[in-house]
Amino acid sequence: MQKNKLFVVIFVMTTFLVMAGTAYGASKENSTKDWNIQFLGTLQVPAQLEIIDAKDVITAIGKISEKVEKEKAAKGQKQTAEVMSAQDIAANLEKNNVGLYEFALKNNGTYNTALVIAFKMPEEFKPTGLSFFDNIQKMDKKQQAELQTQIITGMNKVFTEVPELKDIFEMEILEFYPFEHMTNKNAQIVSVGGSVAFRMYKMIQPSAFKVYFIKKNTQMYVFGVINSGPDRKMWDNMTKEMLGSARWKVFS
Repeated sequence: MQKNKLFVVIFVMTTFLVMAGTAYGASKENSTKDWNIQFLGTLQVPAQLEIIDAKDVITAIGKISEKVEKEKAAKGQKQTAEVMSAQDIAANLEKNNVGLYEFALKNNGTYNTALVIAFKMPEEFKPTGLSFFDNIQKMDKKQQAELQTQIITGMNKVFTEVPELKDIFEMEILEFYPFEHMTNKNAQIVSVGGSVAFRMYKMIQPSAFKVYFIKKNTQMYVFGVINSGPDRKMWDNMTKEMLGSARWKVFS
């Protein structure tokens, strides 16, 4: 079951990463609208921001696939073996409180885009998540640097033990950002992030990412944003505003 969940996340994230573009403009529009995430709450986002839900994309692709398979069956052709249907993938995302989205903001004849992942920590992982949150919340700059060194060492170890992996995929960390702390009503937020360069079959895709760990009472959420890099400050500011004004879901 855990492997299926991991497959879902990797599949859709990879799809959206390929779609992510590079743009440099910043919108001057100030009006906002509500964006409701069923398992998290309601966020205020710019009115002109397009939010594409991966579940809608997956469902649309699934309908096309079903049509093709029905046409094959009608012609007596062999149908394609299916590991997991598009509907199952979309249902798993919803069932496990995982949201995957693309943000698109049109400005000056181009688009700024970002990949966004949000999820509520499952009950079985919540104690570990809460403990991790408490640890990173207390880390000073020296401890942050030590953690970052451990991450780089761990990555290097993987590529040393499996050298052929470099021919397919490699991630180069260009910069770590300082941890940032935010408070929103009953929620505490700590963000971590950095600039990276992904190499897939030697093709380079620079990116920037910010991951926001959110603790609200006994609940834990994660909200991550991946973008092309040059427009990262725009996405950082937008994300801080939407999380800073969020109306969190109330659990009974």
